[in-house]
Amino acid sequence: EAGPEIGWSFAHGMVRAALEQRAEAAGRLEGHHRACAEMLLRAAGGDENPKDPLLAERLGRHLAQGGDPDRALRPLMRAARTRAQAGDYGYAEVILHEWDSALRRLRLEPEDNRPCAGELLRAELARVRGRIEEALTLSTQALELARRQRWPRLIAAALLESSRAEWHAGHPERALSLMEQATTAAEEADDRYAVARCLMERAVILRRFR
Repeated sequence: EAGPEIGWSFAHGMVRAALEQRAEAAGRLEGHHRACAEMLLRAAGGDENPKDPLLAERLGRHLAQGGDPDRALRPLMRAARTRAQAGDYGYAEVILHEWDSALRRLRLEPEDNRPCAGELLRAELARVRGRIEEALTLSTQALELARRQRWPRLIAAALLESSRAEWHAGHPERALSLMEQATTAAEEADDRYAVARCLMERAVILRRFR
């Protein structure tokens, strides 16, 4: 059963690559991607940030490759986060890399908080994949940016991620201190979900540490 299925998939990939090469050579590739994005938008009922992660991923990719990187960011980020939540960390990083590529094509204002959100997801993925030093660096960078721009919810999120990274690095005292700061920041941001998350994870740290 597996043989024919793999064979058809491989053949389809070759056909698609050939069609894309022809469209690119004729200067029509961006137009093809825009047409695909419009088709996917219709399938999503006009929702530019569909909840279905596969649909969001495909929509974001076609928007980015169709010359609209700004509109591509939300669906690509949703797809990356959903993959991460499902434990598919490697593929989440692949999608996040596409998100980064789209972001770099934009001229962002200093008050645009999307780079900080991306940095936090990179930190989370580095942590869960065992790259703790990288996670510490990324979460610290995100925290510095969030504080500099005074983004309350992102400050809380960055403190929370920094606490998690410190815990995995074997620094329970630092983890606890950062978690307490994260709780305070979440309360100040009136982010009830983040407050609940911080209190729950603080309890876990206290139970294991003390």
